Amino acid sequence: MSIVAIVSVTIITPNIWKNFSTYPVGTIFPILGFVSLAGMFFLSIQKKDVYAFVSSSIFIGSMLSVTAYGLFPNLLPANSDQNYSITIYNASTDEYGLKIGFLWWIIGIILASFYFLYLYRSFRGKVDKITTDIEY
Repeated sequence: MSIVAIVSVTIITPNIWKNFSTYPVGTIFPILGFVSLAGMFFLSIQKKDVYAFVSSSIFIGSMLSVTAYGLFPNLLPANSDQNYSITIYNASTDEYGLKIGFLWWIIGIILASFYFLYLYRSFRGKVDKITTDIEY
């Protein structure tokens, strides 16, 4: 499936590989993707499920990184004319808006973290098995 995706992306968007030839340091992302894909299969055969899950997570992250690196600076490339593409430059706001957004992001992460801690602390402990007549 991954090979089919790579071939189809190359056919649909051939310019995605331009950044990799211009800046070869980015080739670490596809290499990491192929290594983690192979690791997924070998680790799942060896019944090392936790390591296979970590390897699949690395695979997903590396494929997202390949896409971002290949499309940069485009966020949403246009097929008709490159002037209509949404780039990081024409999609961003002014510096004040970025600072306010970052401030609210920090506040939101702090609130979400405290709520996460509250939930896990309030529901901690062993849960007893409840017997009921309901079958699913």
